[in-house]
Amino acid sequence: DLVRELDEPLDQGGGDVRTHEVRSIEVIDGATNVPDGTWMLTLAGPCAQRVVGGSDVAAADLALAETPDPDATTLALLVTERACASEQSADGRIEVLALEETATEIRLRIGVRPLPGAQNCPSNPPTPFQVDLQGTVGTRVILDVAVEPPHEITLDPAAAPASVPDVTDVTCEQIERFAERLVDIGIAYDYEPSSGPAELAAWSDVVFGGTLTGEVVDQPATAPSAGATGDPYVGYVIAVEDVLAGDTSLVDETATVAMAYSPAHADAADYTQAAVAGIPVLVFAVEHPDAPGGLVATVMEGFLTACGDGPLLGWASEYGAWQDVDSLDVVAELVLADR
Repeated sequence: DLVRELDEPLDQGGGDVRTHEVRSIEVIDGATNVPDGTWMLTLAGPCAQRVVGGSDVAAADLALAETPDPDATTLALLVTERACASEQSADGRIEVLALEETATEIRLRIGVRPLPGAQNCPSNPPTPFQVDLQGTVGTRVILDVAVEPPHEITLDPAAAPASVPDVTDVTCEQIERFAERLVDIGIAYDYEPSSGPAELAAWSDVVFGGTLTGEVVDQPATAPSAGATGDPYVGYVIAVEDVLAGDTSLVDETATVAMAYSPAHADAADYTQAAVAGIPVLVFAVEHPDAPGGLVATVMEGFLTACGDGPLLGWASEYGAWQDVDSLDVVAELVLADR
């Protein structure tokens, strides 16, 4: 693994502050598209270096629920569980692993005991949690020391309990981060790319445009069976706005479109956190019995996004046949022209 410190920390809200970037390169054996012994990039993206302890308590992000009074002897926190928890509160499962108070700092390490069994991955709600101190807060800096380097725990409005996101606030940076997750799934497929939107639509059962709702359904790996590979899937829930081909009854409804991923490559939480509500998408999908929601993206090209009128983002943008297709609108026009 190659790790470097970012020039500027990436604050994703709710106490999730990424300070480093990781690149993992592995020797690939058994793939059908590259010879055995090929070195390939298998993991890339921003991360936070976390303290590894002997506890089985999992990581959490911390934010202040309110600005503490200097005379207070308690801290009101919002604790966001990073593991999948089927959108359940972490109430009763939060543990203070370390609390150190000095004259200038309050140093906290907090984790969450995971729920048993397989869990889905819609966004976990922040859970209110109170920490009792030995002295008053005063002017001391409150630090999360579960990450290295420790960062200050601050009041973050984005960590407040559920509110409907303002989709107009989606940034190009968030869209690009989501596109990275679409591409970076840790699975190498051996197939012939399509010749463009028209052919990809012909391979698909439905083609539609819409926006992410922010909800993600994680389906853990299962035993392979007839018609199903057993791969784990991450399913993105999409508010459908326009159907270009296929079942038009999906308009103004939601559809879940899944993509397989390698759990050895990335956690489901990494995909969940990138799926910000309001991100525009255009999806080519086929019915699949192994996927949550019953739909999967048509090959690797079938899930596209873009920032405004900017270039396409996703696997299709990597292929020569798509080089002249420079926006989601152009993709839609080419699909409709061939109907």
